[in-house]
Amino acid sequence: MDSKITRIELPEEFGMGSVNSYLVQGSRTSLVDCGEDTDASYEALIEGLSAQNVRIKDIDDLYITHAHVDHIGMAERVAKAADCPVWVSDLVKPWAIDLEYKWQKRSDIMINTMSEYLPKELSQGVLDMFKDMSNKILKQWKNIDAERLKIFDHREGELNIGGDAWEVHHAPGHSSTQSCFYHKPSKRLFAADMLLNITPTPVMEPLIDNPDVRERGILTLLKSYEYFRELEISTVYPGHYEEFDDPKVKIDRQVKRIHSRKEECYTLIAEGTDNLLEIFQALYKGRWHLPAFNMTIAYIDLLLEEGRVREVLGAGGIKRFETA
Repeated sequence: MDSKITRIELPEEFGMGSVNSYLVQGSRTSLVDCGEDTDASYEALIEGLSAQNVRIKDIDDLYITHAHVDHIGMAERVAKAADCPVWVSDLVKPWAIDLEYKWQKRSDIMINTMSEYLPKELSQGVLDMFKDMSNKILKQWKNIDAERLKIFDHREGELNIGGDAWEVHHAPGHSSTQSCFYHKPSKRLFAADMLLNITPTPVMEPLIDNPDVRERGILTLLKSYEYFRELEISTVYPGHYEEFDDPKVKIDRQVKRIHSRKEECYTLIAEGTDNLLEIFQALYKGRWHLPAFNMTIAYIDLLLEEGRVREVLGAGGIKRFETA
C-alpha cells in the first residue's frame, strides 16, 4: 500500500526559515524528522498532527535522516511524549547519544580551518559567530535516551515507514551522516537536505573515519548528485520548503551553479586575489554568514581537487592560493 504523506512545516532558527517534518499514515503512523527543540516547534508539530486527526501518542515510530539540529533536535521530546522508538543510522547514533563530544570535534575542525585561512583578528569574528550558533544549537538539541534508539545501516536495507518498505540510501555531501528514504513502488523520496529547491551547503565537518581531518563535502555532494540523478523519482519530499517533482532539472541547475561559482573563484585567484577572505567578499558582497563561508571553501576545494590551484603559505603562516 502507499501511505499518506503530509508535510508539517516547523519554525526554524538557523537561517532556513522553516524545516519539514513528515507525517506518514498507513498501517503504522510514522514521523520523518522532527525539528528543533523549541516550544514553538513542538506546538507547530502538535497543530500539524491535529489537523490530520492524529495525537502525539498515535505516533508509532520516529525516523531521523541526519544529525543536524533542525532534523533531530526535538527527537527526545517527541519520542518521550509519543512513547515511541527513534530510528537513526549507525552514523547518526554517536550524535544521538553523545552530542557534546561530537559537536566539540566538529568545532575543532571549524577552528582549525579558520586558523589556516584567516589572520587571527579576522578568524576570531567568524569563530565568535560559530560560538554563538553553537550555544544556540546545544540548547535546541537534546541527547536521545539510548533505550529508545533503533539503529539501521546507512549503507543498505529497508525501513517500515508508515507500514511501507522504504529503501535506505546514503546521501553524503551536505552531511556525511545523511540518509534518504526511497519508496520504490511509488518512486517517492524523503530527500532530507540532499535535494532542495536551493543548493545544499556542504557543512564543515570531520571525516567519518578520521575526526581530526576536514571532509571536503563538496566532492561527496557532487557524487551524491550523480547517484540521485540516476534514481527514478516521481516526488521529492525535501527537508525544507515544498515538495517537487523535477529533481533532475534541479540537480542539473545546481551542479551548473556550483561549477560556475568555482570558475568565478578561479578567475579571482588568477587575477591575484590570493586569500580566502577577499575571495569570500567578492563572491558574497558582504553577506557575512557561515553557510556562504562554507560554500567559498567548497569552491576552492574543487579547484584544489582539480589541480588548477595550489595552497602556499603566506605571512603569518596563513594559507593563500595561486594558479597551478
